Amino acid sequence: MFKWVEDPVFEEVEDALPRLAIVANEISKVKAETNEMLNQIQELKEEAIARKKELVKCKEWLYVCFLLLCVITIVVAYVMFGQGNQKKLSIGY
Repeated sequence: MFKWVEDPVFEEVEDALPRLAIVANEISKVKAETNEMLNQIQELKEEAIARKKELVKCKEWLYVCFLLLCVITIVVAYVMFGQGNQKKLSIGY
């Protein structure tokens, strides 16, 4: 084609190649950082799920202990007050 058009375009392309290499390098770094962050997010999600399961388990045990305390309280109250004058609870001698 025209020599006076091809030379400036060729020079611009040559000047742009190092900049494109730098941009490509930065893009690959950002991709690597993004993948690392996604892995960290996945680990945090898994840890949160494990902690939630632990909390549910603790909550269930709390309900069981509360129910047991209520049953013991009812039995003690029945033994002390429910039988009236029939039997006396004597502690000690």
